[in-house]
Amino acid sequence: MRAAWLVAWLVGSTACQSRDEPARGSPPQSSAAAIARSATEHARVGIPLPELDRTLTRALAQPERSVSGPTLAGVLSRCAGIAVDTERQQLLRSVLFRHLQPSMVSALAGLLARPLPSARDADEPSLLERRQCELFRQSLAVELLGVIAAPESVEPVIRVLLDTSKAELHALCTLALLRTGAPAERRAIALLARDDEHLPVLASVLGQMRTTGACAALGSALSRSRDVAARARLAIELVRCRDAAVLEKYRSVHETTPGALELGAGVLAHEALAEAAVGAFDDSLVPWLLERARTGLARDRQQSSELFTAIRLMTPEQMPAVRNVVRSRRVPQELEVFVQAAEQLKRCERLLSCYVVALSEPSHQQGTQQVRGVKAAIMLGVLGNEPARDAIIRRYPRIQSPLIRFWAAQAVGHLTRQPSEATLAALDDLTRHADAGAPQDLALEQVLWRLRLQRSR
Repeated sequence: MRAAWLVAWLVGSTACQSRDEPARGSPPQSSAAAIARSATEHARVGIPLPELDRTLTRALAQPERSVSGPTLAGVLSRCAGIAVDTERQQLLRSVLFRHLQPSMVSALAGLLARPLPSARDADEPSLLERRQCELFRQSLAVELLGVIAAPESVEPVIRVLLDTSKAELHALCTLALLRTGAPAERRAIALLARDDEHLPVLASVLGQMRTTGACAALGSALSRSRDVAARARLAIELVRCRDAAVLEKYRSVHETTPGALELGAGVLAHEALAEAAVGAFDDSLVPWLLERARTGLARDRQQSSELFTAIRLMTPEQMPAVRNVVRSRRVPQELEVFVQAAEQLKRCERLLSCYVVALSEPSHQQGTQQVRGVKAAIMLGVLGNEPARDAIIRRYPRIQSPLIRFWAAQAVGHLTRQPSEATLAALDDLTRHADAGAPQDLALEQVLWRLRLQRSR
């Protein structure tokens, strides 16, 4: 009975309700049964905001998982302005997580099957609101499927991931698949072996997983592919896998990729390949990157992505060689980044505790001095160890810059070779106790669930 009501509520809704629509229906009742009866009436006439608030408040007061699916799904199907209302979003999330049930998978999958109104058609205020409502509903549905983490959750999330019209949901889809774990890994590997059309997103998911199986699948796909764009995309993901042979494959792809090749949205393949190498946290790449910056295609560019990557990865001993290339090129942007990174290197050298402190230094949290905080995070990945990783985790709540937080999270993932329960618990605590009004820290959550997946393999 619950499943039937859930489907009716989730996929049977029409338009979002207006914020100023008057409340309808009888006064609220306190029991879970009364909430469900109220949901039945709302399925016919819609949920105005005052009644929505009362329904959510009553549901939050009920014992866990005692409220039936219709009530929960009905809230999703009638956003009533909630898509841009942070306070109500938090209340809705609290209710959904309190009463979330595996039986909701099929209804959530049905919601994700709905088309997302095109951004090109959202010029009219009413169309824009419809798009915001639908985007909010589907974002939340993807997140809920990831939390349920049932094998049945994989296919609907994969379908959204392969839908180019829903690119705004792809990062959440990747996180949901990481949370689902082994079933999602097997499905992504199977699709990569036969689906060249969707190779970019499939390679990205496996690159986030970075299990032995995922890295092997990326390597196999690279070996059999003859398409230069596909090879570049695979190398971008593969370079972050911990394998000495991977770096040689990466360098080979980089050196044979045509200079004018674009990977979409005007992004040159050479630039994307160079930037991806930072995630390897391997300073042995620096001499090769400098050679690429001095010669060949990079020499003629206004800015060299290879040189920027060398600046990020350089150790104190490599700094003079990098300085020579920067001076010879005389590109102001490269010189500015080098000066900031070099100052941080000279300040900390190989002292890990110094780099940890630099992550949250107030002057590093905005503007051009963020380069110093980013450099500190990358040096911790290059030079660090497990005690340094633990220090990053303790320092993480004090980091304000999203850019520095991103690279600090990547360093934590790189320095965790065999995830312990204590490390996973510390990361879980960080993701659970973030400020209520802060944006979701997808980078840190992806690291947490990637490590959980790696531990389970």
